[in-house]
Amino acid sequence: MASIHQSGPGASWQIYFRFAGKQFKPSLKTKSKREAENRRGEIERTIQLLEEGVLTLPPHSSQSEIRRFILSGGKVTQKPEFHTLPTLSELCEEYFENYAVGKEANSVSTERTHSKHFLRLIGGETPINEITTETLQRYANKRSKEQGRKGKTVSSRTIEKELVTFNQIWKIAVEKGYVTVDSPAKSTKLSLSDEPLPFMTWGEIENIIERGSSNNAEQAAYWDRLFLDEAQVNELVADAFVAARHIFIGPAIAMAAYTGARRSEILESKIEDWDFNDRTVAIRSRKGSRKHRTTIRKVPLNKRLERIIREWLERHPGGVFTFMVPADITRSGARQDRAAQMTKDQATHHFKTTLKDTKWRVVKGWHVLRHSFCSNCARRNVPDLTIDKWMGHNGDEAIKKRYRHLFPGDERQLMDRLFA
Repeated sequence: MASIHQSGPGASWQIYFRFAGKQFKPSLKTKSKREAENRRGEIERTIQLLEEGVLTLPPHSSQSEIRRFILSGGKVTQKPEFHTLPTLSELCEEYFENYAVGKEANSVSTERTHSKHFLRLIGGETPINEITTETLQRYANKRSKEQGRKGKTVSSRTIEKELVTFNQIWKIAVEKGYVTVDSPAKSTKLSLSDEPLPFMTWGEIENIIERGSSNNAEQAAYWDRLFLDEAQVNELVADAFVAARHIFIGPAIAMAAYTGARRSEILESKIEDWDFNDRTVAIRSRKGSRKHRTTIRKVPLNKRLERIIREWLERHPGGVFTFMVPADITRSGARQDRAAQMTKDQATHHFKTTLKDTKWRVVKGWHVLRHSFCSNCARRNVPDLTIDKWMGHNGDEAIKKRYRHLFPGDERQLMDRLFA
């Protein structure tokens, strides 16, 4: 950790050490090797206390102040500050109170779910300096044996997402000076998991079910991977306008169908985002960026959506958001005195109730319209960069593989042309 050197006989001893990525070579101002060795031990102990978070540097210390602090054993500007490190529970609480602010609500909800698993399996009262790679490995091993949704064993992909959340929370410990080491979750080993089911057409899913090769749970999983072709998307939107009990839900479904916007992005849409002269809509997102709370991407308007939104805005109940719930609609058991922004729960409820008595009741949620939009763009040979821009993707190859595939009929036509 530290070593002493003498430039020549009779010269004062120097000590070489590294801290926080910097190398220091100060003089110990002594010609006695024994005294220099004693000082080396004291300095190594000071560095150890700093790295463990037991001893803390004064705020905004310069490099020279850090050198003096270490040489003096932490006594230059103040007495060594010994403090109790936060527990895992306290660190999680600090993260959600001060650092998760501004994130998309669904993301925060997911992170809270992940943190509950950390507290349950690692122990909320565990001091963070006692959490090691071995701790996280035991966590991953235990999670891999638990049952998740629909009675299935928790997948490696799910555990990987949980560890990403742990890394985010651990960053706070580093920034606050509680620890100086990288997240122990980064070295955790996970077993290989099965590739997610591919997205399938309506016909493919029906063929699988007709062959009787799946139980109810598997059938539900297949329908969750449904994507619709252009004609089906148009038919679903038209049927939604007929079946919807309230005037705002049809236009919201149309936005999802014809822009690929996420549910959260639809809820955040504002009237000012719609530019009918430029024929674009600005989509506000709180996903995909670590630098900005909200990002904005522009998606061109097709003629169907432009007409639908123009007509909707003529009947708009007031307010800045595109999809406002009128005042005369009961929410949470009571009627409101003014129009209000549609909430996540309302969006989910109205989507399901609108489609439940139609052939589209197998459509599991808003996300089906999003990945259907993406797949239809690919089918129309829209360039990858353009699809990434419209969808708000970051170019992830796994996403491209899942969404941007040909429809089965297209593939058969391509194959029929070969060796003809």
